[in-house]
Amino acid sequence: EANLKVLHLEDMIVNIAGSDNRGSNRFLKIKVSLVYDDYDGETVVSRAAYIRDAFQDYLRNVDESDIAGTFGLFKLRSDLLVRAIAVIGNESPREVLIQELIIQ
Repeated sequence: EANLKVLHLEDMIVNIAGSDNRGSNRFLKIKVSLVYDDYDGETVVSRAAYIRDAFQDYLRNVDESDIAGTFGLFKLRSDLLVRAIAVIGNESPREVLIQELIIQ
């Protein structure tokens, strides 16, 4: 059985493109945690800043319409998980949890 742990990342605030087709910008505030298998937990914790940076790079390229609805949130979690796995270099990251997501 996997020994899963949770890494809480600092809140992130980024500009994203609005969905009104007028070039407007919105602020996205997101609070995420990363569920990971502790077999490589030291690496996950030590690379938290790199994970956060990869997440922010991705989020800056998201449009408001990209994260709308259930499918949008599923895709967002999936895309963030892909980036966490790439940063860590193995399958230790298992899931991205979104505690808070605000678009203003």
